[in-house]
Amino acid sequence: MDKAKLFLMAAAPAALIVPMEVQAAEASIVKIIGNNIEGAEITAETSLVPKDKEIVSYQWFSVEGENQTQIDVGNKISIPAGLADKAIIVKVTTKDGTEYLSDKMFVHPTLQATGEKYVNGKVYPEINTLNPKPVMKSYQWYFFDNGKKTPIKAATNIELTVPVEAAGKQLVVEAKSEEGKNYTSNPISIDALQLKLDPDPSITPLKIIGYSPEKFVLPGDTLSVVTPTVKDDTRDLKADQVSYAYQWMHKMGDSYSYISGATGATYKIPADALENQINKLVVRVIVTVGTTEAVPSYSEVVEVANNPAEGLVKSIDDLLGNSNKAIVYKSLGFEQFGNELTSLTSKYTALTAAAKANVTNYDILKRAIEDYKVVKSIKNQILEAQKLVDGTAKIQKFKVLDAEYGKLDLLQRSIDTSIYPDIQTGLGSASQNTDIAEVIEINKSILGLLDLSTAGSSFALVTYKDSLSNLQENIKKIEDRITKLSSEYKSTVQNLDILNTAKADIKKVQAFLDKANKIDVNTTAKKQVAAAKSIHTAYEKLNVKQQSLVPSSLFDTGSNLAIAETAEEKDVIYVQSVIDKYITLGSITEYKGIDSIDDIKEINKALTMYKTLTKDNAKKVTGYTELLQLQKDIKAADNVTAQIEKYKQLFDTVGVNDSKLNSTYSSTLNALNKLTTLQKSLVKNSDKLISPSPSEQPPGDKPLPEAEVKAKELGTAFVAKINLVIAVPNSSFAIYAQDIEKLVNEYKSGLTSAARKYVTNYNELKAAEKDVKAVQSFIKKAETAAMEADLKKRYAKIQSVQKAYLSLSANQQKLAGADETYKNLIASLTNDEIYTDLTELDQEIAMLADGNASIEDIKKLEGKYKNLSAAEQKKIINYSILKQAMADVKKVESFITQYNRMQENPAKNIPNVIKAFNALTAQQANLVPSQMRDDIIKEEKQQRESNDLALDLVSKIDNLVSSGEYITNLKGEVGQLRSEYEALSTVQKSLVKNYSKLTKAENDLAKVAEVRALEEAILNADDKQVARKAWQNSFNKLSNQLEKLYLIEYPTRIE
Repeated sequence: MDKAKLFLMAAAPAALIVPMEVQAAEASIVKIIGNNIEGAEITAETSLVPKDKEIVSYQWFSVEGENQTQIDVGNKISIPAGLADKAIIVKVTTKDGTEYLSDKMFVHPTLQATGEKYVNGKVYPEINTLNPKPVMKSYQWYFFDNGKKTPIKAATNIELTVPVEAAGKQLVVEAKSEEGKNYTSNPISIDALQLKLDPDPSITPLKIIGYSPEKFVLPGDTLSVVTPTVKDDTRDLKADQVSYAYQWMHKMGDSYSYISGATGATYKIPADALENQINKLVVRVIVTVGTTEAVPSYSEVVEVANNPAEGLVKSIDDLLGNSNKAIVYKSLGFEQFGNELTSLTSKYTALTAAAKANVTNYDILKRAIEDYKVVKSIKNQILEAQKLVDGTAKIQKFKVLDAEYGKLDLLQRSIDTSIYPDIQTGLGSASQNTDIAEVIEINKSILGLLDLSTAGSSFALVTYKDSLSNLQENIKKIEDRITKLSSEYKSTVQNLDILNTAKADIKKVQAFLDKANKIDVNTTAKKQVAAAKSIHTAYEKLNVKQQSLVPSSLFDTGSNLAIAETAEEKDVIYVQSVIDKYITLGSITEYKGIDSIDDIKEINKALTMYKTLTKDNAKKVTGYTELLQLQKDIKAADNVTAQIEKYKQLFDTVGVNDSKLNSTYSSTLNALNKLTTLQKSLVKNSDKLISPSPSEQPPGDKPLPEAEVKAKELGTAFVAKINLVIAVPNSSFAIYAQDIEKLVNEYKSGLTSAARKYVTNYNELKAAEKDVKAVQSFIKKAETAAMEADLKKRYAKIQSVQKAYLSLSANQQKLAGADETYKNLIASLTNDEIYTDLTELDQEIAMLADGNASIEDIKKLEGKYKNLSAAEQKKIINYSILKQAMADVKKVESFITQYNRMQENPAKNIPNVIKAFNALTAQQANLVPSQMRDDIIKEEKQQRESNDLALDLVSKIDNLVSSGEYITNLKGEVGQLRSEYEALSTVQKSLVKNYSKLTKAENDLAKVAEVRALEEAILNADDKQVARKAWQNSFNKLSNQLEKLYLIEYPTRIE
């Protein structure tokens, strides 16, 4: 109690604390019921209104003096705020217009009631919360039930000790101040009684005094029961609040009967108790507090006997009864049965050795004690299992207990029939055959990972239905479902190869994507292209299902892979544009537009850029060799150009010695003539190389001798002859060579030494002679190439001839170009019947990447490639595609061989063939002949669908047992399932993982049939008692499952 309340109690004089006045009710047949405080619900009570009056409206009014204000309508309302110290009335109107006005209900200010809200607790109103704080002169406590207040007798103090009658009810208190103002509290709810007995009647029986427990009582003895103590939960109760009711009973058959008049705490056994079959006594005690009854308590059983051994034998016999003609324990409950065994054991132990010898049925007691221990152990384990939080562990424990219970015989099971339901409850849905249904759904979910769509009679290559992330999520869901299966059913999950392969595929594809995502588009173009090629190679090695997991966005335009893949394209285009700008490629190569130093820089830049290209992209450039030669030719031409400029300067200088000028001219001319045609085209100042004029005879010199004049004439004529022959050959090279040889011989043997000094162009003749010899050597090389029969060697020799041609000087090239052998040799390169068109071949190889080629197509291209010379093979840009295709053909041909051996041992080979097919890459799978491919995919689909037959049988076998018990018509169902099993293939039989359940059901049917045979033998037995004993022994050994099966199969007993 708080200080404020104590202060108010002390401040209120004792004379002021008096009962409140109760005003007389006004004469009205309509009453207002409910608590009269703001916010409380009140009701118009109209039970006294005539039954023939139909009420149509309720109108509520607040009343203050003469003023009435309507506040609400309806049968029930909540008192609005602001009505304290005012009155409320309700007007009820019936259909015929009759009006009834209720009594007034005065609304009081609200008190808050609180305290210990249980029986014997202290409750009180909190006066200190009022403002201003009044001095109270009287109080009255009420029971508050259904809106009505009933005064509690003598409850007129501020504090109330909660009476026992208030348990489970509500209380209110009203208070009146010195000023005459009334206050009413909110209802407070008192807790219902929670009666706890000691000893607990569900565990320990009440003790009987007046005899020794290990002995039997005699007729005439007086017994007393030790009554239990009682508390309200943990709180003590007063003695005058508790009452006891006794009833003594004696056993009659399997139940107990009241003993008339035996209703006290003590009972005197009648002298004729045994004659009246009163040999077992028990007393029931019912404890009542207020109106609440506790659970009845029963005492231990007391046995009445004249002879202890005789009584014990009878009590032990009473342990047994029968059910369906079989022997069982007569148990009234597990604890009571245990107490009975303890009592009988104590009584047996108290006997003398001689008396014990007279207990002829002690083996029954001994067996019962052992059986009780076994059953108690299982019950304790059930209690522990029920506490387990882990659902899986709990089910596993109950499955173990189910197996243990299955080992109990009929006698043991009869001790406590609640064990089996407890185990089945613990198993929950696991006791039903729901796992197999889940297995079937799991198998469907696993198959659902794949896209097994078909188009007419054709089967598409199997891919995954979902994206990589969705596949991972679905696999996790499936594995979580598998984890929840019992170990027995985990082994029945099929298509695990799909699940495991999918996990491996995810791992492989993830590694591929990790690699692809590492592409650096900021590194060099060469590195980007190499990385992109590596990724494409890795992609092509993925099988069909794996490729289906790779997002198409990886290859989209603008993706890093696409950027890296084309990183060198602009470089290739640039190099090619430079080649096309400065070189005309064709049967005759020409240089063009090389006019400035910037042109030379551009050429050098292109050559440098070419060297940075990857091998495959470098092959895309046409004319690199010619561009490289152009660079060399520019240098050679620049040297000759510089020589010509020096000669021109010398030529323009007056007074230069003729000998020096002639010598410089001759060396410069030789340098120019050594240039190739292409090199000469780069010499822009060749017109400045002017031959020096022969000097005239100086004035004053003596005239030449006649012989010298003649020699000069011969020499000058020979100069003209040389110029005529070496200018441009008008005939074939052979005639030109003969003409040159003839002139050389004529020069050496036909001219005098005097005439030779006037042959100023002899060096040109010597140069022409040199050119002829070089061309003759070149033509021999061309003739050797033309005569080569082997096309690969011929092409290589032609390549060598072309290279040699480019090294010839311009004059030599001109002479060689006129040779028919050489011209025919070069022309043969364009003959498709002799040589392969490399560009066309490259395009055909590139088309292999589309995946539409056959094995024959690839082999044909392989043949074309192998027929190329080494030089030609190096020019094939897409060789890597052909190389992979050839490897794929080899792999597929090996697979086809495996496929062709499939029928030798279908059961073993078909799964291996399917596995091998699924391991092929997408390109390899497309190479498999379409009919063969369709057959494999169809076979895989049919195999997986045929597994459903096995699963269906697994389900049916599981359904032989429901909640631990065999179904009705087990024999017929087992026969049908046996037929279905034998109709399965060897592979399908291997999938029936619960086959042992079918054989067990067959064996169990045989077992109960054997026991039935013993029962039927009773009819014709000479000693029916012995025959029935034999049947009972066999029947009692049946498990719970077999007992129920027996009663289903053979419901009638043999008398």
